[in-house]
Amino acid sequence: MATSCAVRRAAVILGALALLAAGSPPPPARAAPFPVTVGAPFGRPVASGFLGLALEYRSIPQWIGAGPSGADPVLVQLIRNLVPGGRPVLRIGGQSTDRTWWPVPGLRRPIGITYDLTPQWIADARALAQATDARLLLGVGLEADQP
Repeated sequence: MATSCAVRRAAVILGALALLAAGSPPPPARAAPFPVTVGAPFGRPVASGFLGLALEYRSIPQWIGAGPSGADPVLVQLIRNLVPGGRPVLRIGGQSTDRTWWPVPGLRRPIGITYDLTPQWIADARALAQATDARLLLGVGLEADQP
């Protein structure tokens, strides 16, 4: 008896799920009950040719290659194609910001740091920025707790 009751319940549940899966037409769109007003814009408008790309700190040396500018010519052309006539912004950091630091004489490497910035890293980042006419935004972590 208990088995047939469980079978009936399962059949009802499966039937209900099948009806839900079949879907019903969406409700008709309704106009907003009142006009929506947006306040004055905050800050400056984004330039029409703006393109923002985010890269991790470790990826910068990987993008430097055999091109005449020092930067990978395929990446440079990709960025130019994405923002013809505009000036890209390359944001460097993301998750790697918290694990990257510039070694400071007299300070021990903080726990959790896995990547050191070097003069070569700076040269690579400069080559990429110059080849793409990009501005760089670098994420800064304050893990060392030393201003």
